[in-house]
Amino acid sequence: MYTIKEEIYIIFYLLVFGIYLFSTLDIITILTKKITKKSFRIIIQILFWLAQIYITFIFSYHLMDGYIPIYFILFIYLGYFIYEKLLKRCFRKTIILLLKVLKVISRFIIKLTKPLLYSKKLFQTIFHFFKREWKIIKTKLFKKKTKVEEEII
Repeated sequence: MYTIKEEIYIIFYLLVFGIYLFSTLDIITILTKKITKKSFRIIIQILFWLAQIYITFIFSYHLMDGYIPIYFILFIYLGYFIYEKLLKRCFRKTIILLLKVLKVISRFIIKLTKPLLYSKKLFQTIFHFFKREWKIIKTKLFKKKTKVEEEII
């Protein structure tokens, strides 16, 4: 049996979980918007919902010690309603802006690291290093031993 205080905590957590559930759905929708293959989008959506079912099971199991109250779906739906009416527009703008910032930052990082990774001098140095090491390994492995060397070993 739960007290009123515990029930209020559970209701609050269910509201927040509903907001979480549908905000992550918006993130997946935004990220998959640029994918042209519909079958790939469907696979991503199926994997997302399978992961969310598992997360919901673990969440409800730990939150309420394994029992699911009657009002479980009601308060998740209320969390969705709160998200849809109050938070969705601001959240989507924030995610789109964050993706644009990440795109600019990734281009900048690629611009800085590209000369390090694709420089001609670096590849020449690595090639000569491996060539020299291969010669050393080759001479040690395939060198014929003289009778004096065999007696020492």
